[in-house]
Amino acid sequence: MLYYNWQRIFRAAKQKPSECIRIARALTFNTIPWGLYDPLYKYNLNAFIGESYLSNPIDLLNSRYSKYDICIYMAIASQRSLASYLLSKDTTLELIHSRVDPTSYLRDDSLLWVDKGIIHFKFEE
Repeated sequence: MLYYNWQRIFRAAKQKPSECIRIARALTFNTIPWGLYDPLYKYNLNAFIGESYLSNPIDLLNSRYSKYDICIYMAIASQRSLASYLLSKDTTLELIHSRVDPTSYLRDDSLLWVDKGIIHFKFEE
């Protein structure tokens, strides 16, 4: 389980998908920068823990999907309610609660899909 704050990650990574994935990997695998010249060093003092969650981040971060697709997945997943997950283990998001239109980001082989007004996440089912 990964708890994160997407806005902080996105802002610190300067909207670069590769940097967003680097931060998410560091949070997931508890990576410590090995030195001053490690690319993770500049993110070392930032707190990225928040109320957004991924229940299975390891499979997502090790998947074959592009960094852009993974960032879209994390951004839309960050809109889910943590309280709802803790009470009912529901990992979906209702389409009316999404601040962006995910259908503009969906592809045929996507990490997300919409069924009857509910957004489903591939690695959360």
